[in-house]
Amino acid sequence: MKTRQRNIIVALMVLALTGLIAFQVYWINHALALSETQFERNVRESLVHIADRLEEQEAVQLAQNTFVYFGKDGSTYQNSTLKLRRKAGTGVNVSADTDTNIVKDTDESHFAYTIKSDSVIFIGPGTKEESKQRIRNRVELLDVAVHRIFTVEQKDIRKRIQTDQLDSLLRTTFLEKGIGTAYKYGIIEKGNSGNDELVITDASEQSEEVLDSRYRASLFPNDIDGPGHFLAVYFPNQSAYILQEIGTTLVASLVFIAIILGSFIYTMKVIGRQKKLSDIKTDFINNMTHELKTPIATISLATQVLSEKDIGNDQESRNKYLRVIRDENDRLAQQVERVLQSSLMENNELALRMERESMHVLLMESLSTFKTMNSDCQITSKLEAAEDTVVMDVHHMQNVVRNLLDNARKYSSPGCTIEVQTWNEDKSLHISVADNGIGMEAKQLQYIFDSFYRIPTGNRHDVKGFGLGLSYVKRIVDLHDGSVRVKSTPGKGSEFIIILPYGE
Repeated sequence: MKTRQRNIIVALMVLALTGLIAFQVYWINHALALSETQFERNVRESLVHIADRLEEQEAVQLAQNTFVYFGKDGSTYQNSTLKLRRKAGTGVNVSADTDTNIVKDTDESHFAYTIKSDSVIFIGPGTKEESKQRIRNRVELLDVAVHRIFTVEQKDIRKRIQTDQLDSLLRTTFLEKGIGTAYKYGIIEKGNSGNDELVITDASEQSEEVLDSRYRASLFPNDIDGPGHFLAVYFPNQSAYILQEIGTTLVASLVFIAIILGSFIYTMKVIGRQKKLSDIKTDFINNMTHELKTPIATISLATQVLSEKDIGNDQESRNKYLRVIRDENDRLAQQVERVLQSSLMENNELALRMERESMHVLLMESLSTFKTMNSDCQITSKLEAAEDTVVMDVHHMQNVVRNLLDNARKYSSPGCTIEVQTWNEDKSLHISVADNGIGMEAKQLQYIFDSFYRIPTGNRHDVKGFGLGLSYVKRIVDLHDGSVRVKSTPGKGSEFIIILPYGE
């Protein structure tokens, strides 16, 4: 995939992801707003219902009696008035018709009830005195009842409302409305100065919150003097409760957002990994072409020389060119073998022949061969491990040592210095291969064991190889239940330490 195409795809994915997340956030906010609106509506309806119930219950407690009128026999009583005396000083004169419509009238110290003739019990002159007395008693009872109706409004609110009754009403009504969160309530009285005062509450520590609550309802709104008390409710956990109400929807939305975001991040990583693999493939092809082209060209040249007639009788020259062909052929075989071994390791198909052998013997053989082929390098060895025998595959472990030596040679200048050491530590055998080469930066160390990775050298091809050597080393050591450590300083060199258990 070309860079431009990849950038377009990434831009479209970012745009789509941003749009989806923005839509989800908008939808969640909208759902929260709807839930909060519904909650407020339910609370206000509940408070109005509770206020009505309190007023109804108070009215039920007042006696309702029929009153009578004493008059002359045969009289007409349309819109007549019966006056029931009460103590002076109330400053109230109230008229009530059969529809019980109550209004303020004059400042006389009595109550006047206007009644229609069909509501009157008629008492004529022939009525017995005993019956009249009973009717007078009923009138007195009515006077008491009317007095009770209009004096109850002047009672202290603490006596008009029972807290246990209010608690029960609040709890029952809220449950009926589906409100299950904790609440604090209070009854607020408007003072003479206009300031609100909390006269009844179950929230002594949160009185200010109750006073400032926007959830209020008028108590006894039909009082003659008008409403003077309010029932207020405060919900300490309102926000959490509303979130809980849409919890399933909210969690589902957040999960979907997380899935979309995770998928996007994963896709971006895959695209980045594909780009990296594409770059590695390109580098591998370039390096492989370079590594194979040189021996092929050398073999081709040697073959061409051998085909000339002039060299036919020169046995020494023939042997020289035949040796060149053999060496270059071996070099090709080694390169192909490395690629094949890498493929086998990737597929976990590499079989090891484990035997207990001496690591010192293996190292001395490898160093001897390496010195012969790299006479310009100064090689020293300090094989000081008292216990050097381990269970290992000799062939692959020898390739590991050779790869480390070759790697030290590749990344060092002519006249390089390589030091090989062994020692025992923590019931393990330690093998160190150190050089004085170009070294590596810290950010490069995490990639050096990846297949096909090579230290960047620009367009230079003076460092040969496919980038498989160190990945092979790491894989073989892992198969021996060992580990590899690396120490490197740019400009000073690198040290590779292999740690192998003795094995059983």
